[in-house]
Amino acid sequence: MKTLKRKQILFVLITLSFCVITYAQQAEQTKDQLKFEISQDAFPLFRDPVKKYPGLTHIAQFQVMKNRELGHWFRIIQETPQWKGLSEKQRELIIRLTNDRRYHKDLMPILEPFDFDYDDVKTPPRALTFFIYGVSEEEAKKTAEAIIGFYNNNASQVLQSYKEGLVKKQNVIAEAQKNLPELKADFEKAEVLAEEKKNEYLKTNYSLESITNVYDVARNKMEEISQLLRTVNFELVGLEAKIESINKYKLSETIIDNETLIKLNQILITTDIERAGAIARKKAYLAAFKQIEELYDTFDKRNEIKEKMNGWESVLEISKNDIPELEKRLTNPPSDARPLEVIDNKVIIRPVKQD
Repeated sequence: MKTLKRKQILFVLITLSFCVITYAQQAEQTKDQLKFEISQDAFPLFRDPVKKYPGLTHIAQFQVMKNRELGHWFRIIQETPQWKGLSEKQRELIIRLTNDRRYHKDLMPILEPFDFDYDDVKTPPRALTFFIYGVSEEEAKKTAEAIIGFYNNNASQVLQSYKEGLVKKQNVIAEAQKNLPELKADFEKAEVLAEEKKNEYLKTNYSLESITNVYDVARNKMEEISQLLRTVNFELVGLEAKIESINKYKLSETIIDNETLIKLNQILITTDIERAGAIARKKAYLAAFKQIEELYDTFDKRNEIKEKMNGWESVLEISKNDIPELEKRLTNPPSDARPLEVIDNKVIIRPVKQD
């Protein structure tokens, strides 16, 4: 049965690995198949930013399906490894665009909700049109390529995280199924031992007979006995000091009359008797503490095993519930785990209209 289950898990992992590889290959193919079309048809820009940015000469224009949230391209490009590979003029242009909020609205991708011809480009429904600014034809191309690569790399990472998450969940299930039988056996033994310790304690301490939560009662009893031990220790310190003081006084060179000496001896005897009683109480407290401590430790160990067992059972249930969703995401990834769908894999590079 276990062999069959392992084979089933292996088959699922192999299938899902194939899905991950397939989508990763699609991301690479998107990059490899990306077509850059050079057009001489000058593009009129909104609000004429050419006057604001005299270095601006070209735009890269492409369309993607609106199936995810897409941010400001001029912010995204600065997060890519290709940022340092852009020319100094291109980086300066992008930084100036980033800092100038007046143009941010115009720089956002335009949502085209209906089919129509836009500058001789057929726009599919629910597509976004990107306009990437550049200080040259080459810089516009490199920036557009980096933006598309950014989304594709992110998609690959998201997909990989699903795969790693699935493997982790499978490993957790295997570990839980390995640990739970041993923990259940340990708990049964601890349960028997705890019951034995409880019955042993009840022979001399009827106060626990009707108590169900022995663990808490034992802990409270230990605190109570600890307080009694602290009290008797303080008492012994005082008695010891009293005895020591009387003996020092008797051995001093001070002249003591017989009546005073008799009184001192009486006080000494009385104090010594009190000390003997305190010592006896201390021994009784220590014996009681040891007994209740053994009961407490037994139930503490039992509860510790129970807690571990409950933890693994909870993790096992959560992991089993999470796996179908992870498998679904791997076999049919959500949009943010798929390569960016560039319409016709085409980017058009155009000069900007100069007045």
